[in-house]
Amino acid sequence: MVKSKTGKGNENRGESFITFKERKFGEGDNHPKKFRNGNQHVLKNKDLVTSEEKEILRFEQPNYNKKKLKYRGSYFYMSGNNLFIVESFLNKERDEEKCSFYRLPKKEGGKMECVLEKWILDYDFFEDSIFYIDNKYLLHRKNLKKGTDKIITTRKLEDVECTKDGLFVTKHLESPNYETDELFYMDFDGKHEKRIAAPAL
Repeated sequence: MVKSKTGKGNENRGESFITFKERKFGEGDNHPKKFRNGNQHVLKNKDLVTSEEKEILRFEQPNYNKKKLKYRGSYFYMSGNNLFIVESFLNKERDEEKCSFYRLPKKEGGKMECVLEKWILDYDFFEDSIFYIDNKYLLHRKNLKKGTDKIITTRKLEDVECTKDGLFVTKHLESPNYETDELFYMDFDGKHEKRIAAPAL
């Protein structure tokens, strides 16, 4: 089952507002907005006091196989000193989501680059790392500073949420028949695991 913490973007053609789901992006009276005009993506920042809009970023959506994939939306996240752009596609033949992750350093003159492209069930960010669960239910830590991508636990999982101290993860159940999920807490290396909530029959 495809799960997404971001929801769907607006897939209408023309200049249409796309849902902006992101933590800690706007500050004070500023509010970021994302528009899509054909294959052009535009990120703007609107001052809610003066109503002045400033274009922050413009880029073209990469080509993709439209026969096999359906475009779901694009989402922006701030983590550490990076702006992450996630392009999400749905496999038309299987219930799977393919995500392309682009990173743009906040410093002026930074170059946008694709840092990850995978079939993914869930993901989250912390500073210079992307934590993601692949289509085999395994949790990875993609450390962009070190250039590594490691599976940090052999436990099969469905969801991951980052905090400033560690990760909350939900165990994958082959045949869910419980009222509550089995929730665990672990550090950023997948160690010091603790069960927070057990499934109720």
